[in-house]
Amino acid sequence: ISDKFSFQPELLYSAQGAKNEFFNDYGGGDSSTTKNKIKLTYLNIPLMAKFYLIEKLSLEFGPQVGYLVGAETESTLIDVFGGETTIESFTIDHENISKSVDFGLNFGTGFNFTKKLSAGLRYNLGLSDVDTESDNFKMNNRVFSVSMGYKF
Repeated sequence: ISDKFSFQPELLYSAQGAKNEFFNDYGGGDSSTTKNKIKLTYLNIPLMAKFYLIEKLSLEFGPQVGYLVGAETESTLIDVFGGETTIESFTIDHENISKSVDFGLNFGTGFNFTKKLSAGLRYNLGLSDVDTESDNFKMNNRVFSVSMGYKF
């Protein structure tokens, strides 16, 4: 748009997720532990406005829409009862309980090493509750990303 301002639409494949662990102590050495690894994959379309502070360094800001490609949770249950330990692992496909569209805002910085080689650091603040099943809590995406780019 000018020497100081540009617009940069993008298409990104993003693997996102979270881990959580729940522990219940029943006393007498009995307990149960649930470990979950949530994996969400998206095709994200950020629309970035870039303001160049100096020739090679830019600040970036813009909205992003993400389309869910895959959603699953890997769970491990560890039960200890009467001195015996049982371990059960399984995977749950939960695309049907995750919203198919995610909206967010991106904030970041970019640096052009040369006319063709660049690097970036970005934070995505998710605005959508991506879980459709629970009314007890919200699940929002929040992502830090580091990138290297080559311009053709």
